[in-house]
Amino acid sequence: MFRALPWGIIAIIAALSLVEPLTHAWIAHFPPKGAVPTGMHTGDSAHLMHCTASIASGFYSPYTTVTHRADGRDYRLYMVPYFLLYALLGLPNLLLHMEPFLYFGLLNGLACAVYLLAAYRFLCEVLPRHARRAFYLFTLGGGLGGVAFLVSWLIGWVDAPGFQADFQRLAQYELIEGQSLSPLLLSTRLYYTLPLAAGLYGLTLFIRGLRQGRWTPVALAGVFNAFAGFVNLRMGPLFWALAMAWLLIGEPGRRQDRAKAALLLTVPTILAAGGAWGLMSLTYYFRENVSGMTNGATWFIPFLTTTVFFWIVLFPFLRARIPRLPGGVLLPACGALGYLGAYSLLYLGYVAYYGNWLRGGDTSATILLSDWALPGGVAGVFGAVWIARCRPPLPATEEDREIAWLILWLLGFTALTLSAFGQCWFLRFTPQRLLVLLPLPLAALTAVGLSGLPRPVARAAWATLVACGMVSLTVAGLYFQGPLGREPGQGPFAYLHYEYVTEADGRLMDKIPPGAVLVPPWSPIHMGEIVAMRPGLRPLGGPGAANLSELPFRELQPLAASFFQPATSTAARRDLVTRFGVGAVFCPDTCPVDPALLEQLDHTPWLRKAAAEGRGCVYTVRLPDPANGSPSSGEGRFTSFRARVDAR
Repeated sequence: MFRALPWGIIAIIAALSLVEPLTHAWIAHFPPKGAVPTGMHTGDSAHLMHCTASIASGFYSPYTTVTHRADGRDYRLYMVPYFLLYALLGLPNLLLHMEPFLYFGLLNGLACAVYLLAAYRFLCEVLPRHARRAFYLFTLGGGLGGVAFLVSWLIGWVDAPGFQADFQRLAQYELIEGQSLSPLLLSTRLYYTLPLAAGLYGLTLFIRGLRQGRWTPVALAGVFNAFAGFVNLRMGPLFWALAMAWLLIGEPGRRQDRAKAALLLTVPTILAAGGAWGLMSLTYYFRENVSGMTNGATWFIPFLTTTVFFWIVLFPFLRARIPRLPGGVLLPACGALGYLGAYSLLYLGYVAYYGNWLRGGDTSATILLSDWALPGGVAGVFGAVWIARCRPPLPATEEDREIAWLILWLLGFTALTLSAFGQCWFLRFTPQRLLVLLPLPLAALTAVGLSGLPRPVARAAWATLVACGMVSLTVAGLYFQGPLGREPGQGPFAYLHYEYVTEADGRLMDKIPPGAVLVPPWSPIHMGEIVAMRPGLRPLGGPGAANLSELPFRELQPLAASFFQPATSTAARRDLVTRFGVGAVFCPDTCPVDPALLEQLDHTPWLRKAAAEGRGCVYTVRLPDPANGSPSSGEGRFTSFRARVDAR
């Protein structure tokens, strides 16, 4: 397999796949002066690493409360398909005995390599003449984010107050890890890269099997798509929809054969989706917690700044190609294009009116304008009818059908990912997640569009795309994903950086007694995630509690945060501590709390300051034990509470 790959493709796959393992090694072994590694990389690292170790730990979760399970072990918390995937991938480390943090980085790197390889194989199957150039654009192409950050850094704007808020739109989908357009930004989340790889490889087998008239690849495509949909519930139906569109557009074979192919893909997809949904129903509040945190649409301006150079190439290409689309593609493509045109004009007008070019307004504008843009889609459909009536029938080559399919993919998914129609009703389907399926058609069609431009223009466009992309990859890899030049808890975009805490916090966390701990909420990072990496410590709330707790996140997080609000009464704090069997309170040095709050805690009679260093403190709880009326603290209090829970 690897012998058939060009050396340039191998180099790109290797370079991008090594970013995660090397970043984890860098974080672990080269901390900045005055800091210690936390064993984390991003805000999701803690609970995902607990998933990786879940089988060895007996399905232990530090995010459960002692009111649920005193020992923190409950298999139901991990009955989410991608949690189980992490658990299985963690088993080899029982033999390798690697440092868990380094092993986690290695897993992410390997998953990224599999994804990139699947993407290249897919491009070779669909557009063999343009596959190499399309892959280069897919992995190396970029927009304005990296260059804008580099200029801001050179002239000193990075350290200016308000820089993070002003720069957020330029950074959102080009520099910050998550559901983004660059494969590098997805590499921290193998629960995306592996399902994407499986879905793309399944789509490749599906197309190849239909072309060759063989049913074994088509059946295997159903298996791969089932895996993609089982691990990541959104992926299976999306790849299924793309395969069905291919059947209608790109494969003019017999109707019986197309029906059989559709059946071979549909049945495994439905079974996998049903199995995943049923398995997640065994958890406590996972579906409720996650659906309340991920129901967003793509921000228009960050999407535009990231893809602007691609669209400059695509506009003339689409203008020439759309009138030549087959009738089955022309209507939906023109409808999506009309919707996007109306949405773009309304959105830019809205932003210009309110002056929100740099800050705010993205979500509210999307909800407000999505419905008003729907008439643009209707106008696009009427335009398609007019084009179809005025033009003569056009012969279509195999490449024409492939390009038509990619155009429908790009325009349809772009319209969906930007939309919140139905007055935000559509947001329940988390359209922002569609963003991860746009880079391939965007790069493939741009590669085809470049081939039709005059050579000097094509070279200039190619150089701009790749140069901007390389700058963005460097900035994202070193600054936004890597801890280059960072101090714990400081600097713009500090909320992305969980790699280090101050040495004072490292020593303070050693003084926290085992059991339930109250930790301040995000400011800018949630220190509870870092505390959760310490054996025996169980923080209340935090991002991990949305995934691995037995309580609803919307109830637990405000309760935990209320303890650290200066307006909260001592009686309310005491009720919270008693309810959850809290044995300690940790106020970190990395993200210090208000000194007025520390003064309140110092004068709380049932709290004892066990340690203090820098701007941080550890308090232990000393409340009368109902059994004998004597005060108890730390581990003793936790043990007493656990005994009462077990007896109950």
